[in-house]
Amino acid sequence: MKGRGEMTIQLGTVSVFCLLLGLTGCGNVTAPVDSSNHTEQTVDTICNTTTSTTPQPNTNPTPKIIVNPNKPQLNLTDSIYMISQSTGWDFTSAQGNIFGTDGILRTDDGGKSWTNITPLQLATKQNTYAGGEAVGVSNAWVVSANTRYTSVFKTSDGGKTWTCTNLPKAYLLAWMSFINAQTGWLLASPGPAAGQEPSDLYYTSNGGITWSEVATTQSDSLPLDDGKTGISFADAKTGWLTIDNGLHPGKVTLYVTHDGGHSWLPQDVSVPTQVRNQYAHPLPPSFSSPTSGILPIVFDGGKGSVFYFTSNGGNTWTCSSVVPLHRVSNLVSVSNEAVWVTDGHSIFVTGNGGGVWRQWTPFLSKNAGIIALSARRNETSTVVYTLQNGKVTQHDLNMTMMR
Repeated sequence: MKGRGEMTIQLGTVSVFCLLLGLTGCGNVTAPVDSSNHTEQTVDTICNTTTSTTPQPNTNPTPKIIVNPNKPQLNLTDSIYMISQSTGWDFTSAQGNIFGTDGILRTDDGGKSWTNITPLQLATKQNTYAGGEAVGVSNAWVVSANTRYTSVFKTSDGGKTWTCTNLPKAYLLAWMSFINAQTGWLLASPGPAAGQEPSDLYYTSNGGITWSEVATTQSDSLPLDDGKTGISFADAKTGWLTIDNGLHPGKVTLYVTHDGGHSWLPQDVSVPTQVRNQYAHPLPPSFSSPTSGILPIVFDGGKGSVFYFTSNGGNTWTCSSVVPLHRVSNLVSVSNEAVWVTDGHSIFVTGNGGGVWRQWTPFLSKNAGIIALSARRNETSTVVYTLQNGKVTQHDLNMTMMR
């Protein structure tokens, strides 16, 4: 969902109440197994082809899939990723919901108009949206699921055409992380039950043509905890898994891998004093480079959110001051110093790595909101996209405009 050198992420949301902005301090913190190949052959009803889950040349590529021509419609709950000021992707479905006719949209004019690029097979069958990811202006992946099979749809031409690949099991939820157009991971789960969430982690080195299973909760160190919120990799070896299980106040459930996902260990992060009695809801970190990243954590109890910064590839994380955001829906950054974040209603920005935050709230009607942000290279301004009465409007926002 991003390009290196610039970070643009659309985040899952968790709710807490808002209070006034507070400043705090917290200290820095510190963090090869080969799994057996799980080669399985499956026949997917949508893909209509036999594929393998171990990486190999795609000698029988899946036929290209025509997209859905139905007229699109935007909603405030959509997950919009603005890759640039003009180009953006919109995954309109929530995890577990039926795709319908507006599953995937795209704009190339800054949101003025949108094209429905949903693969036709997804709009005509009872398939649910499990997860999605976009990298740059051309590449995107979408995971569809039902009770019998799970399929990964891939486009490399901006959604004009799609190809389809199967996973060997049926899942309900999926989270993806790509570090470039070829290298990525997919965490898939049938859903939580009885405080546990069995999951399997897959890896691709050919842009999603084939996937290999690298870890599972059944036999590897992949955590069995329920409440998984996503995965994120900084490079080919190092990645994180965030879990929102709400077991202990002031405890952040964060796991790290240093071998491409084969093995996982818990990583501790310090929690500011203002929120140590609150439950933490971590979201997966996002990296603008292999070394520079931001980890958002929302705390309940009316305190707000805390953002953790790293400049050494996640070996240590330093927390920001507490920001009065009850959820985190979108975050953009060119560097760890300049960061813009919104909850859909207000925008907060820091120019010094989270030490001080300033706020901007646009004048919008009740049924309007901020749907996306797009960073500029000069680090002092961003483009804000608002949706009101079905119309998307761009706003140029400079740090000097913030109070």
